[in-house]
Amino acid sequence: MKLSVTLVENCSGPPLFIVPSAATTSLSLTLLARSISPPRPIHSFVFPDLEDKRIEPQTVEEMGTQFVSEMKSIQPEGPYFLAGHCFGATPAMEVVTQLEAAGETVALLILIESFSVGIAETAVAESTQPLKLYSSEYGEDLGKAATEIVTQIGSKLSLLPIDIRDHFTRVTTHHLHLAFSYRAKPITAPIFQIRTTQHPETVFKGWDHLTTDGYIERLIGGTTDSILQAPDVTTLANEISDALIRFS
Repeated sequence: MKLSVTLVENCSGPPLFIVPSAATTSLSLTLLARSISPPRPIHSFVFPDLEDKRIEPQTVEEMGTQFVSEMKSIQPEGPYFLAGHCFGATPAMEVVTQLEAAGETVALLILIESFSVGIAETAVAESTQPLKLYSSEYGEDLGKAATEIVTQIGSKLSLLPIDIRDHFTRVTTHHLHLAFSYRAKPITAPIFQIRTTQHPETVFKGWDHLTTDGYIERLIGGTTDSILQAPDVTTLANEISDALIRFS
């Protein structure tokens, strides 16, 4: 099964690979991909369990392995540029981990409105002490943010036939379970986080401890959903464009 969709082609430069959010198709990233300038090849990963009910990755590591194989079929060697939207940051992080373990270079990991799920018990890059993120405040804020995201997804699916709606809901729940079960490892690649103020700052903390090569955070207007749509997508695309130029 092909696990990617080409969103932008017939242009030069190293490609950008983006992981969409939980149970989300590549269509959600189309406007963003076409708004990045100068244009470069852009590919969106496809979740196998969304395409085929019989294929369901049981861990983020398994999903990451599938995406690495797909990426290698398009771009055999690095340096690589990756991005993840919301939940998509978790498998994107694992892809970077596997690529670096194989001796490849990842030039940049871009996080788009990405909660720090799956990193709370991870060893800090420069020490052996775990991050203490699972405080009562963190758990409460993360729970509210996750509920809000799921509610937004549910409202979008309300007009679909019930069997399709149930499938998307099941996949969303499974992806969130995988994210909360995941424990990320520190990486070398720099991390560039772009987020809105829709959710508390608490749920974004910790990413800076997972890279040995620098962490940058940008705040933009909009919400988790609206930054992929006009007019807010323009600001997001500009931030990504600047980051790609800076790290190329």
